[in-house]
Amino acid sequence: MFNTTFLPHLVRHLKIASYFWSLPLLYDSRTGRIVSRKTRAFYFIYKSELMIHIVYTVFQYIFLLTSNYSVTQKFTGMVFTGLYTTALGLRFSWDHSTISAPVEMMNALITLEEDLMKEIVKYRPSIPDRIMNLLLPLILATAILLPFAFVLVQVQFPCAPPFLGSMLPYCRNGIGIPVWVRIFISGFEFVTFAHVALAASFYLGHALFPGIVCLWNYVNIIGKWRLEQSHRVIQAYRKLKIIELFINQSNQKRIFPSVFIGFPSLQFFTSYVCIRLHDIVEWPAFAMFPLVYVDAFILAVVIFTAAAKVYNNSGELLQNLKASPDFGRKSVLRRNIRAVTSIKIKFGVNFVDSETPLVIQDFCTRTTATFLLISQG
Repeated sequence: MFNTTFLPHLVRHLKIASYFWSLPLLYDSRTGRIVSRKTRAFYFIYKSELMIHIVYTVFQYIFLLTSNYSVTQKFTGMVFTGLYTTALGLRFSWDHSTISAPVEMMNALITLEEDLMKEIVKYRPSIPDRIMNLLLPLILATAILLPFAFVLVQVQFPCAPPFLGSMLPYCRNGIGIPVWVRIFISGFEFVTFAHVALAASFYLGHALFPGIVCLWNYVNIIGKWRLEQSHRVIQAYRKLKIIELFINQSNQKRIFPSVFIGFPSLQFFTSYVCIRLHDIVEWPAFAMFPLVYVDAFILAVVIFTAAAKVYNNSGELLQNLKASPDFGRKSVLRRNIRAVTSIKIKFGVNFVDSETPLVIQDFCTRTTATFLLISQG
């Protein structure tokens, strides 16, 4: 449930992000709702940070494609560039529409639960709720610790691509980097990735996850109501279809496609580095790659499996309603049930069904295996 599971973690995340001005959102304790920031000074700084993120990511791609670094260094660099690219897709909010859509979705979930909880005597946290209570603190902790990890990599390997140091003439000409330049590079990487990590992890943990997990919970709650109360069930289901619109409006065009493309790409590059380059990449830098692979794999499996469960469970609920005694007796109920469809979590023009998680992991495995065979040949 959003109010009991996600909201406490969301408020904590927004408070930490406010110190870096990395999110255009605030929690209004008076109204109990999420609101957009209003000040021009904030939006100037926020858009400047976002523009730096865009330009830096583009330069990373250009540099990796045109530089004379080895294949090993380019593949390890693509892991970090992939992180920046996926994070850019998750956090990219430039105009009012892209900022307001997640806000409207979160507030819609809060409002729906205030009405839904009136009909529930006692709610017990579900398994997805318990999983999210464990996962959300880990997502925030990772967002806080990753910038420090990037700085440690920079200190030990100042010329490692695709970071800023590798683009400077010092590294390209084999000249030692002055101390003041290394301090500047470390500070730049820390501040930049702190903004990136806090913003991207927020949209992942508090825009994408709630939309899927809360719908899963709502469908399960309604599915346990007595089918003899079919009118009550169908009225509640109609509210879920409205929530579906808010969720897809928030996630369909930007957040979910970023996950759909970004996480499998990270799995591909990190698995190649772990299998093919484990004897070449030095420790402790190598330790980051299996960790990134495991994170991308777990998040992809959890997200797409949960979205598939929403589709399957909502379809089963409608089938049960059609099998209820009232369906054959009441023509109005038949029309109402036939007028609604299964709840679909969309990405782009497609939606997640029961086969999507397997298709994605099969694609990752086949692509990695094919590339390994080609590289050996």
